[in-house]
Amino acid sequence: MKAFFRCCAALLSACVFVWLLSSFTLLLWQLTPCAFAWETSCEAAREKFFAVLPTTHLVAGLLWIGAWMWLEAKQLRNCAYGSRPGKLLTHLRYGPLLTLLFAAVTIFSSDALLIQYSRYQIIRYIHSDAPPDERPSLDLHNDYRGWCGNGMTAREYWLYGETPAAEFDNSDPSVRARALQAGIDAYDWLNQPSDGPLFEMLLQAESDPDSQVRAIAAECRAELFPQPSAN
Repeated sequence: MKAFFRCCAALLSACVFVWLLSSFTLLLWQLTPCAFAWETSCEAAREKFFAVLPTTHLVAGLLWIGAWMWLEAKQLRNCAYGSRPGKLLTHLRYGPLLTLLFAAVTIFSSDALLIQYSRYQIIRYIHSDAPPDERPSLDLHNDYRGWCGNGMTAREYWLYGETPAAEFDNSDPSVRARALQAGIDAYDWLNQPSDGPLFEMLLQAESDPDSQVRAIAAECRAELFPQPSAN
């Protein structure tokens, strides 16, 4: 059973190693002058790079597995003498797997803490003495790690749109105004979806008893749905 577990762990470690190597080589490519250039020379370099990449990763994975199998066989021969596994063998068995697990736990934990802190920043701004007629500039944490700007802004709206909306029922008109401003700041202005927490606030704000809240809502509506020129 122990041998089966070690075998599975080593194979998974080899897969993780190849995946990390692939991510690292792609990152290196992004740093080259040809990463975002489309000249003929760069296109040829790009084709050559991505043609060689799978073979390089396959060879690296096979070398990893070959080194592990050789050290594992050597360890089996030495078991009769009561020797313990060497550090290299232990690393080949479990190193990348444990590194990935540790990184995942660290990243997800830090993301969760930073997202909660960003929500606290929004609430702190809403209940502060900041001028309600000025839009805030909130530095909110975004756990989106893709390359798409549309996806990043959509993720931010999903993460933080509900936080100011939950504060909009406050009896203080200044708090409502700042909640609306925070909702506008967190809105996905790149994709401009026509639903979500901001629009729920706008519906309430347009009939708000406070003139400043209504003015902020009207200004936001004008930005979202600009009227065509009379000319």
